[in-house]
Amino acid sequence: RPQAYALARVAAKQTLKKRPFDSQLLGALAMQSKSVVQMGTGEGKTLAALMPLYLNALSGKGSHLVTVNDYLAKTGIEELRPAFEALGVSTGLVLKDQSPEEKRQAYNCDVTYVSNDTLGFDFLNDRTAIDASEQVQRAPHFALVDEIDQVLLDEARVPLIISANRPDPNYQQQLEQGRFFRSVVSCLFPGQDYRVERKDSTAYLTEIG
Repeated sequence: RPQAYALARVAAKQTLKKRPFDSQLLGALAMQSKSVVQMGTGEGKTLAALMPLYLNALSGKGSHLVTVNDYLAKTGIEELRPAFEALGVSTGLVLKDQSPEEKRQAYNCDVTYVSNDTLGFDFLNDRTAIDASEQVQRAPHFALVDEIDQVLLDEARVPLIISANRPDPNYQQQLEQGRFFRSVVSCLFPGQDYRVERKDSTAYLTEIG
């Protein structure tokens, strides 16, 4: 940890022209130890996140920063990207309107910025995927949660719900049965050979039919 934090501090100074203050370094150490850190506006929490994100990305298992919307995710990664690149760390940004392939590539980067809603919906979609090749996320490893009071308290009261019309596995069989039924009906007499119950949207053959 000391070597990684020192290296990240130097990278920030050389690429961003910003050397993290001691207060930001202490904030980064507290984040690393799974504590909730309160930093006011302008105190540099974006820069403080550089150090724990870099340290945990070294494992190759991925390091996430989860924030409240796409705008903050985009501005955060754009601000720190030069420092991450200088450290040899790949960066990815996940936005809700991206294609599955774009999301998969971003999630597979060393450091990934994503909003909490997008992260949650992608997780749910992966759990309902028919095939593993449709999934976009990899196994979770480390995440920093920005605006943690809003993400884990305010927005946590609103459930994430997904719904999708997935193709019926028996669709092709039903299609063929429908074609067969229509060909048969053309040879039958309505009322005598078959009856239609419009109220229940059903049709059935009579004894004669």
